[in-house]
Parts: sequence; structure tokens; C-alpha cells
Amino acid sequence: MIVSLKIWDDEDGQGGRYEIYNRKSFTCRNLVGVLTFKNKVEKDTLYEMLVKYHAEVEIIPNDTVCGNFADNFFKL
Repeated sequence: MIVSLKIWDDEDGQGGRYEIYNRKSFTCRNLVGVLTFKNKVEKDTLYEMLVKYHAEVEIIPNDTVCGNFADNFFKL
């Protein structure tokens, strides 16, 4: 499974969340789960666990459109 991550910080800059997506293709990513963190230590620990030594994990920009390609781009 190829995994994509979006990293969102809360407005206060302390906490936030990781959104985890299963990458089916270059244009199709489905949300698998969300991990929340309360501070920078938790954020760094989760980042190291999820990304370090895992070549199949990519960080994607938060404005990247996710979901089924046909549903997103071929709306009738």
C-alpha cells in the first residue's frame, strides 16, 4: 500500500492531525484514517514513525484534491 499524508496544524500551533490516505493511483487517494497530536513532541514522534525509513509514504500539500478521480473530475 502506498500512503499519502496531509499534515494539518491547529490555529494555536500546538496540536493538529495527520490525515492518512491510501494512494490507489496518482489521481485517486482514499482517506484511511486520522491521527491527532497535542504538541510538537507528539507530532515529531508520529512523523518519525510514519515517514522515516518508509519510502512508500509521501507528504502531499493540504490543498491536494483527494478521493475517487471520476467523482472529483467528471461530475455531471
